Amino acid sequence: MRTEARFPRVGAKAGQYESFHLKATRPGGGLGIWIRYTVHKPPNEHPTASLWVTLFGAEAAGPRATKATYPAGAAGPTGSSSTAGPIRLPGEIARS
Repeated sequence: MRTEARFPRVGAKAGQYESFHLKATRPGGGLGIWIRYTVHKPPNEHPTASLWVTLFGAEAAGPRATKATYPAGAAGPTGSSSTAGPIRLPGEIARS
């Protein structure tokens, strides 16, 4: 499984879309979460990074979700070009 982002090596004229995700469930069931991190780089533009979080609860009326988009690498640790963290998601997880 590849764990290293490719977008830092994409040329300025090239386009790129890259996605990583993680899903997890409570061992006893009834609760799950899906976290997705994407980088979108249109040709001749700077990349943006998005963090998506969706929470699934068996007793909830439906899934709850939020998404935040930032310039890719802008908030990353020193020397990092493959992360958007640490970031804050807007407000509470909203109903989708």
